[in-house]
Amino acid sequence: MNILYFIRKANIDKPAGVTLVEILIATAIFAFAFMPVASVIFSTSKKTHQMNYELTAESIAKNILEQVLKNVKFDRVTANMTVGIAENGSDINLDIEDASISGNTSGGIITHNLADYKFEFEIKDIKADEMDMSFVQFKNAPPAWLSNVKGTGDDGIAKMNHDMKNKKATVFVGGDANTVLMKTIKLKMSWRNVGEVDFFDPKRKFVLLTRKAKLEGALNSD
Repeated sequence: MNILYFIRKANIDKPAGVTLVEILIATAIFAFAFMPVASVIFSTSKKTHQMNYELTAESIAKNILEQVLKNVKFDRVTANMTVGIAENGSDINLDIEDASISGNTSGGIITHNLADYKFEFEIKDIKADEMDMSFVQFKNAPPAWLSNVKGTGDDGIAKMNHDMKNKKATVFVGGDANTVLMKTIKLKMSWRNVGEVDFFDPKRKFVLLTRKAKLEGALNSD
């Protein structure tokens, strides 16, 4: 059974053969019936593309932050870090096949697979006088404890030195309150289809945060 059969049955007294009117009616009915299916297919395809773009944006952002933490020296972690595509000389080198980059300081745009990925750095310095630190020390310094004081029992807290509790990190860096000991790295990521004017869609934006500590030459050597 098909659409043409019903049309032919309604016109049983007419000569055999398919008329142009019948073809047009059948085509219209088929098109009308297919519209919801086509809409679902189009919507699904669009969502798939958008998901791929989002996953790519996330992958690029994570790659950038991983390199900042592992490869970029502490003093070079600034909003002007340079990003390159498979090239030497940049603070961060991304290995992305068939990609290009424009504007590689403070932020830039990576073009890959018909989409533009915009990244922006925001760096906040955390100084010694902005960091609270504390630790306790056992009063019993070497030589080894005597056997009669090894067991702490209920007086373990009393056997600790509390002089270094609730101090600013300034104490541990020779008193220089302006020494930068940590940096908060905010990476803003957004994307658009190639040919679109700007990065306005709020659904195509996210922010990743991490921190990098100064591990070399940070503490007072005394």
